[in-house]
Amino acid sequence: MKKAGPVPARLDAYREHLLVPPRPFAAAWEDIPEIIRVGLEPLSGIQPITGKMADVAGGELHTKPSEAEVQFFREQGTTFQMIKLVMTMAYWEEVDGAIRGFPSSIYAVPAVKRGKVEVCGIDTVAQIADATEGRVIEDVIADFDPFTGGYGATILNGDYVHWAREKVPLSDIGFVIERYFLANSFDREDLLEFDNFIPEKSRKNYRRNRVKKLYTPFRVRMH
Repeated sequence: MKKAGPVPARLDAYREHLLVPPRPFAAAWEDIPEIIRVGLEPLSGIQPITGKMADVAGGELHTKPSEAEVQFFREQGTTFQMIKLVMTMAYWEEVDGAIRGFPSSIYAVPAVKRGKVEVCGIDTVAQIADATEGRVIEDVIADFDPFTGGYGATILNGDYVHWAREKVPLSDIGFVIERYFLANSFDREDLLEFDNFIPEKSRKNYRRNRVKKLYTPFRVRMH
Protein backbone atom coordinates (compact mmCIF):
# COMPACT_ATOMS: atom_id res chain seq x y z
CA MET A 1 0.00 0.00 0.00
CA LYS A 2 1.33 3.41 -0.95
CA LYS A 3 2.08 5.62 2.04
CA ALA A 4 0.40 8.96 2.29
CA GLY A 5 2.65 11.89 1.58
CA PRO A 6 3.24 14.84 3.88
CA VAL A 7 0.35 17.21 4.52
CA PRO A 8 0.68 20.31 2.31
CA ALA A 9 1.79 23.32 4.34
CA ARG A 10 -1.34 25.25 3.36
CA LEU A 11 -3.60 22.53 4.80
CA ASP A 12 -1.35 21.86 7.78
CA ALA A 13 -1.91 25.47 8.89
CA TYR A 14 -5.66 24.72 9.00
CA ARG A 15 -5.48 21.88 11.54
CA GLU A 16 -6.85 23.96 14.42
CA HIS A 17 -9.50 25.46 12.17
CA LEU A 18 -11.06 22.01 11.70
CA LEU A 19 -11.75 21.78 15.45
CA VAL A 20 -14.41 23.56 17.48
CA PRO A 21 -13.26 27.14 18.16
CA PRO A 22 -13.02 28.36 21.78
CA ARG A 23 -16.01 30.71 21.62
CA PRO A 24 -19.39 31.05 19.86
CA PHE A 25 -19.36 32.01 16.21
CA ALA A 26 -21.66 32.81 13.33
CA ALA A 27 -22.20 30.77 10.19
CA ALA A 28 -21.05 32.28 6.92
CA TRP A 29 -24.61 31.96 5.60
CA GLU A 30 -23.80 34.00 2.51
CA ASP A 31 -21.44 31.25 1.36
CA ILE A 32 -24.36 28.88 0.82
CA PRO A 33 -25.57 29.08 -2.82
CA GLU A 34 -28.39 31.60 -3.12
CA ILE A 35 -30.81 29.12 -4.70
CA ILE A 36 -30.48 26.89 -1.60
CA ARG A 37 -30.89 29.80 0.81
CA VAL A 38 -34.04 30.98 -0.98
CA GLY A 39 -35.43 27.45 -1.04
CA LEU A 40 -34.93 26.99 2.72
CA GLU A 41 -36.29 30.34 3.88
CA PRO A 42 -40.00 29.31 3.87
CA LEU A 43 -39.30 26.26 6.10
CA SER A 44 -40.81 27.17 9.45
CA GLY A 45 -44.08 26.61 11.24
CA ILE A 46 -46.33 23.90 9.80
CA GLN A 47 -45.20 22.31 6.54
CA PRO A 48 -45.95 21.72 3.80
CA ILE A 49 -48.31 24.59 3.07
CA THR A 50 -51.45 23.63 1.19
CA GLY A 51 -54.20 25.61 -0.44
CA LYS A 52 -56.66 24.38 2.21
CA MET A 53 -54.36 25.67 4.97
CA ALA A 54 -54.19 29.07 3.31
CA ASP A 55 -57.98 29.20 2.98
CA VAL A 56 -58.50 28.27 6.64
CA ALA A 57 -55.98 30.92 7.75
CA GLY A 58 -57.60 33.58 5.59
CA GLY A 59 -54.58 33.75 3.30
CA GLU A 60 -52.23 34.84 6.10
CA LEU A 61 -49.91 32.14 7.45
CA HIS A 62 -47.45 32.54 10.33
CA THR A 63 -45.00 30.33 12.18
CA LYS A 64 -47.52 30.15 15.03
CA PRO A 65 -50.76 28.49 13.85
CA SER A 66 -53.95 30.52 14.16
CA GLU A 67 -56.95 29.32 16.16
CA ALA A 68 -58.67 28.44 12.88
CA GLU A 69 -55.69 26.32 11.80
CA VAL A 70 -55.54 24.58 15.17
CA GLN A 71 -59.22 23.74 14.92
CA PHE A 72 -58.81 22.50 11.34
CA PHE A 73 -55.93 20.13 12.13
CA ARG A 74 -57.63 18.99 15.34
CA GLU A 75 -60.71 18.00 13.35
CA GLN A 76 -58.55 16.26 10.75
CA GLY A 77 -56.65 14.36 13.45
CA THR A 78 -53.36 15.36 11.80
CA THR A 79 -50.14 14.41 13.57
CA PHE A 80 -46.74 16.06 13.11
CA GLN A 81 -43.02 15.38 13.35
CA MET A 82 -40.73 18.19 14.51
CA ILE A 83 -37.93 18.51 11.96
CA LYS A 84 -34.69 20.36 12.62
CA LEU A 85 -32.63 21.86 9.81
CA VAL A 86 -29.09 21.09 10.92
CA MET A 87 -26.00 22.69 9.39
CA THR A 88 -22.50 21.30 9.73
CA MET A 89 -19.33 23.34 9.33
CA ALA A 90 -16.17 22.42 7.45
CA TYR A 91 -13.78 24.90 9.09
CA TRP A 92 -13.65 28.36 10.64
CA GLU A 93 -11.69 31.56 10.21
CA GLU A 94 -11.31 34.70 12.28
CA VAL A 95 -12.21 37.87 10.40
CA ASP A 96 -11.95 41.28 12.07
CA GLY A 97 -12.03 39.67 15.51
CA ALA A 98 -15.14 37.57 14.76
CA ILE A 99 -15.11 33.83 14.15
CA ARG A 100 -17.01 32.67 11.07
CA GLY A 101 -17.81 29.04 10.37
CA PHE A 102 -18.01 27.89 6.76
CA PRO A 103 -20.92 25.49 6.03
CA SER A 104 -20.39 22.11 4.45
CA SER A 105 -23.87 20.53 4.49
CA ILE A 106 -27.47 20.88 5.68
CA TYR A 107 -29.67 18.03 6.90
CA ALA A 108 -33.32 17.57 7.85
CA VAL A 109 -33.30 15.69 11.17
CA PRO A 110 -36.39 14.56 13.13
CA ALA A 111 -36.74 14.98 16.88
CA VAL A 112 -36.03 11.57 18.40
CA LYS A 113 -36.55 10.18 21.89
CA ARG A 114 -35.21 6.75 22.90
CA GLY A 115 -34.62 5.85 19.26
CA LYS A 116 -38.16 6.71 18.23
CA VAL A 117 -39.25 9.65 16.08
CA GLU A 118 -41.49 11.87 18.18
CA VAL A 119 -45.02 12.46 16.90
CA CYS A 120 -47.36 15.12 18.30
CA GLY A 121 -50.76 16.68 17.68
CA ILE A 122 -51.64 20.24 16.71
CA ASP A 123 -52.16 21.33 20.32
CA THR A 124 -48.53 20.48 21.14
CA VAL A 125 -47.40 22.29 18.00
CA ALA A 126 -49.28 25.41 19.15
CA GLN A 127 -47.82 25.16 22.68
CA ILE A 128 -44.26 24.93 21.35
CA ALA A 129 -44.92 27.86 19.01
CA ASP A 130 -46.12 29.91 22.00
CA ALA A 131 -43.03 29.02 24.05
CA THR A 132 -40.54 29.80 21.29
CA GLU A 133 -42.22 32.81 19.67
CA GLY A 134 -39.67 35.57 19.08
CA ARG A 135 -36.74 33.42 20.26
CA VAL A 136 -33.71 33.16 18.02
CA ILE A 137 -32.81 29.52 17.49
CA GLU A 138 -29.32 28.93 18.90
CA ASP A 139 -29.41 25.21 19.63
CA VAL A 140 -26.51 22.96 18.74
CA ILE A 141 -26.35 19.19 18.81
CA ALA A 142 -23.37 17.18 19.99
CA ASP A 143 -21.97 13.93 18.54
CA PHE A 144 -23.90 14.45 15.33
CA ASP A 145 -23.80 11.60 12.82
CA PRO A 146 -24.93 12.90 9.41
CA PHE A 147 -25.20 9.38 8.02
CA THR A 148 -27.91 8.25 10.46
CA GLY A 149 -29.19 11.57 11.79
CA GLY A 150 -28.28 10.40 15.28
CA TYR A 151 -26.85 12.71 17.92
CA GLY A 152 -25.92 12.81 21.59
CA ALA A 153 -27.74 15.83 23.00
CA THR A 154 -29.28 19.16 22.07
CA ILE A 155 -27.70 22.06 23.94
CA LEU A 156 -28.71 25.72 24.06
CA ASN A 157 -25.79 27.80 22.71
CA GLY A 158 -23.31 24.95 23.22
CA ASP A 159 -20.34 24.32 25.49
CA TYR A 160 -17.72 25.73 23.15
CA VAL A 161 -15.02 26.01 25.80
CA HIS A 162 -15.33 22.32 26.73
CA TRP A 163 -15.44 21.18 23.11
CA ALA A 164 -12.44 23.32 22.20
CA ARG A 165 -10.47 21.99 25.17
CA GLU A 166 -11.32 18.41 24.16
CA LYS A 167 -10.36 19.22 20.55
CA VAL A 168 -13.70 18.03 19.19
CA PRO A 169 -13.84 18.05 15.36
CA LEU A 170 -16.11 20.79 14.08
CA SER A 171 -17.83 18.24 11.84
CA ASP A 172 -19.15 16.42 14.96
CA ILE A 173 -21.31 19.40 15.91
CA GLY A 174 -24.60 20.24 14.23
CA PHE A 175 -26.07 23.74 14.33
CA VAL A 176 -29.87 24.01 14.33
CA ILE A 177 -30.69 26.86 11.94
CA GLU A 178 -34.47 26.33 11.79
CA ARG A 179 -37.22 23.90 12.72
CA TYR A 180 -40.63 23.10 11.29
CA PHE A 181 -43.52 20.74 11.97
CA LEU A 182 -44.09 18.22 9.19
CA ALA A 183 -47.64 16.93 8.74
CA ASN A 184 -47.68 13.13 8.52
CA SER A 185 -50.48 13.33 5.95
CA PHE A 186 -51.37 15.99 3.38
CA ASP A 187 -52.81 16.40 -0.11
CA ARG A 188 -49.83 16.43 -2.48
CA GLU A 189 -52.02 17.83 -5.23
CA ASP A 190 -52.83 20.88 -3.09
CA LEU A 191 -49.28 22.00 -2.25
CA LEU A 192 -48.43 25.70 -2.45
CA GLU A 193 -44.75 26.08 -3.19
CA PHE A 194 -42.55 29.15 -3.42
CA ASP A 195 -40.90 28.13 -6.69
CA ASN A 196 -41.27 31.15 -8.98
CA PHE A 197 -37.48 31.43 -9.11
CA ILE A 198 -37.27 28.00 -10.78
CA PRO A 199 -37.63 27.85 -14.60
CA GLU A 200 -41.16 26.72 -15.43
CA LYS A 201 -40.04 23.60 -17.30
CA SER A 202 -38.10 22.44 -14.22
CA ARG A 203 -40.70 23.16 -11.54
CA LYS A 204 -42.33 19.73 -11.64
CA ASN A 205 -39.00 17.99 -10.96
CA TYR A 206 -38.05 20.61 -8.36
CA ARG A 207 -41.31 20.09 -6.50
CA ARG A 208 -41.03 16.29 -6.62
CA ASN A 209 -37.50 16.43 -5.23
CA ARG A 210 -38.50 18.94 -2.54
CA VAL A 211 -41.35 16.70 -1.35
CA LYS A 212 -38.97 13.75 -1.22
CA LYS A 213 -36.21 15.59 0.68
CA LEU A 214 -38.20 17.84 3.02
CA TYR A 215 -41.80 16.67 3.23
CA THR A 216 -41.53 12.89 3.49
CA PRO A 217 -42.22 11.80 7.09
CA PHE A 218 -39.48 9.80 8.78
CA ARG A 219 -40.08 6.25 9.91
CA VAL A 220 -41.44 6.18 13.44
CA ARG A 221 -38.54 4.09 14.76
CA MET A 222 -34.94 5.07 13.99
CA HIS A 223 -32.27 2.36 13.89
